Amino acid sequence: MFHHIMRFSLQDGLTVAERDEVCRQIRSLVDLPMVISSSVCQDLGNPANGFSHTAIVLFEGSADYLSYLTDPDHAVIIDFVIPRWKKAMFCDASDEFDPTLYDRIRKTISEMASTPKIIEHIAAITA
Repeated sequence: MFHHIMRFSLQDGLTVAERDEVCRQIRSLVDLPMVISSSVCQDLGNPANGFSHTAIVLFEGSADYLSYLTDPDHAVIIDFVIPRWKKAMFCDASDEFDPTLYDRIRKTISEMASTPKIIEHIAAITA
C-alpha cells in the first residue's frame, strides 16, 4: 500500500461553502481509477504548526501513485485546491521497501512541479 498524506490549512476569508468544496474535491480523488480511498480529517498535530486538516489518499502501490501524479483529472483538482490553501506539507509512505522508490517519486514530482501553474501554486503556499 502507498499513502499520500497532505497536512494543510485553508486561506483566511474563505466561505463555509468554499471550505467544504475544497474538502469535497479532495475526497473526490477516490473517483480516479488508481485511488483506493481519499479522506479529509481534522489535523491533530500541534496547533502551533498551523495545520487544520489532514488528507490521506491511499493507493495499491507506488505505480498507481506515480500514475496519479500526472493524471489530468488530478491536475484539475490541484488547480482548484492549492490556491485555497494557506499552508501545506506533504508526506508519502509505502510498505514497498524499494531503495529506488524515493528517487523515482522525486523525479516524477519534480517533472510535475516544473509546470508554470504548479510553480505559482507552490510558491503561494510555501512563502
